[in-house]
Amino acid sequence: PPHVAVPGSLLAAAASVDDIYAAILRDAVDSLPSDIGVESRLARGRPTQRILEIAHESGCDLVVMGFHGHGRLHHALMGSVSDSVLLGSNRPVLLMRAGDRAAADDSNAGSPAAAYAS
Repeated sequence: PPHVAVPGSLLAAAASVDDIYAAILRDAVDSLPSDIGVESRLARGRPTQRILEIAHESGCDLVVMGFHGHGRLHHALMGSVSDSVLLGSNRPVLLMRAGDRAAADDSNAGSPAAAYAS
């Protein structure tokens, strides 16, 4: 049978996804040393545009982003948010290569997708 989504269920699903992303982001920020000042935000929209807008609005000193380091073909076909932010930002951008998840878990190192240092 066809699946029919009603607007109320879509909003509930979106809210639960936002809650999941908020928890992941909160855990990543909480894993950072206490002497690092970080402001994190969960935002919707085009990633590059939103990251640059929020960096400007917040007056951050540094944009820190993770990246996967996919090959040239993937980059040519899909583009790269981290490259676009790096090229479009008038603030310093620090790109951190996404590491092996098991190694990160062993060292208790968090890996936030984007955090704004203050």
